[in-house]
Amino acid sequence: MKPENSDSATPAQQSARIMALRQYTRKLLQPRLSLVAEAMADHLFNLSASAKLAPEHRTQAFEAFSGFKSRSKDFVGSLIADIDLDFENLITDRYPPSDGEQTPAELDLSELRGFENSSAIDSIVQAGTERYWGHLESLTLGLATLLDANPRTLRLPFGLRGLATNYRRYIDQLELPDFIIAELDRAFTRNLLPEAGALYQELNAVLTASGNSPIAGLNSEAEGNAPESINKLSSHNVAPLPSDQSVPDTPRSTRVPSTKRPLTQKTTSAASSPHADALSSPERYDLSGTSEHNEFRLQTSPLANLAKSDGIAEYLPGRGKPDSPPVIDEAMLTRLRLPALQSEMPENPLTQAQLDEKAQDLSARIAAIRHTEKGISHTEPLVKQLGLDTLDPELQPLRGSVQLIDNLYQTMFDTLPLTENLSHSLGNLKLPLAELSLTDPVFFQDQQHPARLLVERLSELSALAPRNSTRVEQQINEALSTIGREFDGNLSVFEKALTKINKLAVSMLKQQQRNIQRQIAAEEGKEKREQAAQQVESDLSQLLPDGLIPASLLSLIDSFLRDELVLLQLREENSPLYDNVLDRVSQTNNALQRAMETGLPLRKDAAKKMAEILPQGLGDNFLSIETQGLLKQLQQQLGGDEPITLAASSLPEPEIFAEPKFSERLATLPRLDSWVKRAHQLKLKSWISEIAPDGSSQNLQLIWKNANSTRFAFANEQGFKVKDINLIQLARELCNNLRPLAPSDELPIIERSVFQTLEKRQEDLSTLNNTPQSPSESRSVMTDAAQSHIRRAKRKGITSCALVIHAEDAAGVEHVSNRLLKSEVPIDCRGALSPTTHGLIVNTSNYEQLRKLLSDESSMAPPAGIGIATINGILSSAEAFWIHLEDIARQGLATAPNIGVVAAPLPQPSNLTSAVRETYALLQNETPPPQFSLRPLYRRALENEKVVHTRYEVLSDGIAAGNNSQRRQRYPSTALAIATDCSKVSNTCRFAESVVAAGRALPLFQLRISTEAVLHPEFLDFLLHEVSESGIGTDRLWFELTDSVQLREDNDAAHFCGTLRSIGCQISIAEVNPKRGSTAVLQKLKPHTLALDSALWPVVPGDEKLLALHQTISDLHHLVGEHVVLRKHHNDAQAQQLGIDFFETFDPDELFPESLREKLPIITR
Repeated sequence: MKPENSDSATPAQQSARIMALRQYTRKLLQPRLSLVAEAMADHLFNLSASAKLAPEHRTQAFEAFSGFKSRSKDFVGSLIADIDLDFENLITDRYPPSDGEQTPAELDLSELRGFENSSAIDSIVQAGTERYWGHLESLTLGLATLLDANPRTLRLPFGLRGLATNYRRYIDQLELPDFIIAELDRAFTRNLLPEAGALYQELNAVLTASGNSPIAGLNSEAEGNAPESINKLSSHNVAPLPSDQSVPDTPRSTRVPSTKRPLTQKTTSAASSPHADALSSPERYDLSGTSEHNEFRLQTSPLANLAKSDGIAEYLPGRGKPDSPPVIDEAMLTRLRLPALQSEMPENPLTQAQLDEKAQDLSARIAAIRHTEKGISHTEPLVKQLGLDTLDPELQPLRGSVQLIDNLYQTMFDTLPLTENLSHSLGNLKLPLAELSLTDPVFFQDQQHPARLLVERLSELSALAPRNSTRVEQQINEALSTIGREFDGNLSVFEKALTKINKLAVSMLKQQQRNIQRQIAAEEGKEKREQAAQQVESDLSQLLPDGLIPASLLSLIDSFLRDELVLLQLREENSPLYDNVLDRVSQTNNALQRAMETGLPLRKDAAKKMAEILPQGLGDNFLSIETQGLLKQLQQQLGGDEPITLAASSLPEPEIFAEPKFSERLATLPRLDSWVKRAHQLKLKSWISEIAPDGSSQNLQLIWKNANSTRFAFANEQGFKVKDINLIQLARELCNNLRPLAPSDELPIIERSVFQTLEKRQEDLSTLNNTPQSPSESRSVMTDAAQSHIRRAKRKGITSCALVIHAEDAAGVEHVSNRLLKSEVPIDCRGALSPTTHGLIVNTSNYEQLRKLLSDESSMAPPAGIGIATINGILSSAEAFWIHLEDIARQGLATAPNIGVVAAPLPQPSNLTSAVRETYALLQNETPPPQFSLRPLYRRALENEKVVHTRYEVLSDGIAAGNNSQRRQRYPSTALAIATDCSKVSNTCRFAESVVAAGRALPLFQLRISTEAVLHPEFLDFLLHEVSESGIGTDRLWFELTDSVQLREDNDAAHFCGTLRSIGCQISIAEVNPKRGSTAVLQKLKPHTLALDSALWPVVPGDEKLLALHQTISDLHHLVGEHVVLRKHHNDAQAQQLGIDFFETFDPDELFPESLREKLPIITR
C-alpha cells in the first residue's frame, strides 16, 4: 500500500528526483557543516587556553585543535560523502528501527568503540528527535511520496542518526583522548542541532512547494508528544508488510562500512585557511603504506613498499624527487672504485672471480675486527685504518669500495646535524656497510635495498630529532648496535633496524608538524592582535583630536579601554559594541572639552550616567580598583566637582607594515627593491639555506606569511621558529646570507656523497691537468682574473691596476709591455681581449706613476691607445670594466694617432639604468632600424643520430657587424650590451607574434644573454613583460649564458636562471671550462644543459688526464639531471664513451625573419 494521493513514477523519474534532492541537500549542508566544524575547532582552542585544565590536558587540547582545524574541510567532506552514499540506498527491504532505536548490526560495537560510542550517538539522536520529530516525520512521508515508496522502508540520508554515526566514525580515526572526544561530542551536538533544524525546514518547504508533503500543518504541531505522534502517523498512513515477508538481519545499507576509511580520502583540501594548509599534519596521511595518496609517506615494512616513496620534500629539505631521477649506475660505481687515470691502473688486473674471492676475504677480516669491538675509530678513514692504502695495485677496486663508505661518512659528518652520541651510533654501522660495499655493492644504486633505505632514514631522522635528546639517541643506538653485533651477511638485521628507525622517524615527523602547527597558530594570533591593535589606534587617532586631550580620559584609554577595544576586534569584526564604545569615548571627550571651553559642566545625574555607561559591556562587573577610580574622577570632572587637566596624547603613530609604507622606503633603493620582489616570490613550504658568518649553514622552511606578504616566519628542520622578520629584513637577508638549495642539496644522502666524490676528483684532475685554453677564450680568462682582483680589493683595498692597449699591430703592444718590464712593474696576467686590444693587470696601486710612465713618450713610439684604471672593490662587473677600458684605449688612439702612447682614466657611468633606457630608445628609433637574423643550431643525440632538433639563435647583425666601432663611440658600451639583449628579446617576441598570426608553428628560439644583462636589475623585469605581452610559449625559449667567474659567484645570476626555469624556459651555460674551478659550482644556476669549451675537444688519445676530466664532468652533471653537449664534432664513439649527451652545430648560413617564417610548417586547425 502506498501513501495516498501518490502518483506513479518510473525508475528514470525516481532517479532524476533523487539526484535533484541530493544536489540541493549538498548545497544546503556544505556551509552548515562548515560552521559546525569551525565552532568545534574554536571550542578546542578555548579549551587549550583554559586555566581549569591541567597543563598536559591543555597541550592535548591544542594538539587536537591543530589536527582538527587542518582537517576541518576533510571532516565536512567525509560527512557529505557518507550522505551521498546513503542517497544510493534510500529504500531497503526491511523495516528500519525508529530514530530512537538501533539494531546490534548497526551498532557494530567493535568498530564504534563499544557502548560509549553508541551511548554518545543515542544522546545526539535523542536530543535532535525531541526537538525536530515533526520535521523528520514530514520529511520521511514527503520523500516517500516523491519517490512513490513505502515510508516504512525509507531511510533519510540526512537523518540525525546517520550524521551522528558518521561523525563518530570520523573522530574515532583521529585517536584523540577520551576527554577531548567528550568535549567534541558536546560541541557537535550544540552546534549541529540548530543547523539541522534549519536544514529540515528548508527541505520541507521544497517538498511542500512541489506538492509532495501529504501531511498539512504537521510542522506547526506541538513537539512535546513526539513518540505518540510518530506512532499515530505511522499507523494511519502506512500499511504493514505482508506476513510472509521476513525481516533479514542485515546492515542498514548494502555499501561497505567506511569505519576504517583512510584519512587520505578527502573531497577538498585539508585545511580551513591558507596558512593552516601550508603545513598540514602528516597524520592526515596513511603512514602504514596503504594510502592511495603519495604526496608523502615515510615508508614502513614490508620492504617492497619502501622503494615507492616520492620523498618527503614538503617536510625536510632535499628529500623529494628531483626533476630527473639520480643516476648511479654500475659503470659509474666501477669508475669510482678505480683510479681516475689509466696509467694508475694495474698492468695485470685480476679476473672478476679473483676479485670476488679477495672481497670475501677482506669482508671476513672486517667482520672479525667488528666482533672484537675495538681498535677502529669511527671518525678516521677505514682505508687507512685497515691498511688498504698500501694494497697491491690489482686490489685497487677493493680499496675503492671501502673508500666509497669513507666518503659517505665524510658527507654525513659534513652535511648532517649530528651530535657526538649520534655520530658514535652511526659509527656502529660503518663496518657492516664496508662489508656490504665489498660483497653486495648494489646497495648504492638499488632503491629497495634495506641498507640504503636505512641510511636514508637515518639522514632524515638526524634532521628531525631534537638536539641532544637522550631518548632518541638511545633508541637509534639500540637499533644500530644490533647490526654491529649480529650482521653475518643476512640483510634481516638491516630490515629489523629499518622498522625501528622508520617508526621513530614517523614519530619525530609528527612532532615536527605539531611544532609547526603551534607556530602557525601563534603567528596567526599575533597577526590578528597586531592588526586589531593597529585598527584600534587608527580609530582612536581619528576620533580624538591631535595635541592635548583630557588627562583623565587619556588615562582611562591607556589603562583599560584600549585593551578592551582590541579584544572586541579579535572576537568579532564589525562588532556593534565596538562602534558603540567609540561613540561613548567621543561623547565623553566632547563633553569634557565643552565643559572646559564654556565652564558649564553636566548635571550630576547626567555625569554619573555617562561615566557608568562608558565601560558597559566591557567586563564592567569586574572592573579593577584603578579603573573604578578613573571612572570616578571622570564623573567628578564631568559634573564640575574637579578641574579638568589636559595632557599630550599618548596615541602612537600606527605603524602598519603594508603598502604604501614599503614602497616609499624602496623608492630610493632600486637594488633592494629587486630583492623585495624575490621575497614576494617565496612560496609557503619552500626551503632555503642560511649561511652563518663562520661558514656553517642550516636549512629553514617558510611556514607562514601574512596576507600582504610583509611578515614571514621560518622554522628549522625540527619545526621550531627561528626567524620572524618583515619584508625589508627578508630582502636584505636574501641578498646577504639566505640562499636557495642547490640541486646537489636535494639529492639523497648517498647520491650527495657520490656527487662530492666526483667534485673532489674533478678538482684533483684540474690541478694535474693544464686545461687547454683556446685563443678566443683569452678574454674570458682576463675577465675572471679581473673579477678575482675585484674580490681582493673588497677585502684588502686597492692593490692593482688594469690596462687595455689598443694598437693596429703587435709592435704597439710589445712597446708598452717592454716599457713596464724595464721599469720593474710586476705584470700579474696578460691576454688578448680582441684582435686589436690586449689587457694587462699589474700589481701596483700607484695609478699616477703608471700614467706618467706610459704617457711620457716620443712621437717615434708605435701608435697605441691605453685605457688605465685602478681595480677597486666598488666595481660590480669585470666584463663591463674591460669594455670601458677598451673604449678609452680606442678613443686615445683615434684622438692622437701620431703622438704615440696616450693613457686615460676609466670614466664612471653616472647611472647605468638611465643609460640602458636611453640607449635602447635610441636603437629603436635609428634609421634604418637595426636588423636581426637567426642562425640554425642543430642538436643531435649520440644515442640516436637520426634524432635531430633545431633551435634558432637570435642575432643582432646591425650591431655585431659593419659599423661596430661607430656604434661603440655613439653609445656607452655596457649600456649598449644590455640594450642589445633587450632588442633581442623584443625582436624575438615580435617575430613570434607574426609567426602565430601567419598560422605557422613556432620554432625554438635561443637567445645568448650577456653577463651584464643577467646582472642588471631591470633586465629580467623587461624580459618577463615582453614575453607575457607577446603570448609566446615559454617552452619555446632557450636562454644561453656564458660561463665566467662572475656568473658563478653572483647571486643575481642564480635568481635570473631560477626565475626563467620556473616559468618553463630552458637554460644553457656555454663555454664551460674547469679552468675557472669545479663545474659543480654551476649547479646553483640549475641549467638544463652545459656546453663545454671547444678547447676541451677533441681529446688527444694519449691525454689520459683530459679523458678522465671529461668523464668526471659528465658523471657529475648527470647525477643532478643536467645534459652535457659539445659544439665541435670529432669522434662520436669517443664522445659517447665519455658520457657526452649531444652534439650541437651551427649552420653557417643565417636567415632573415621573413625567410624563416616561410619555411615553418603551417598549423592545420
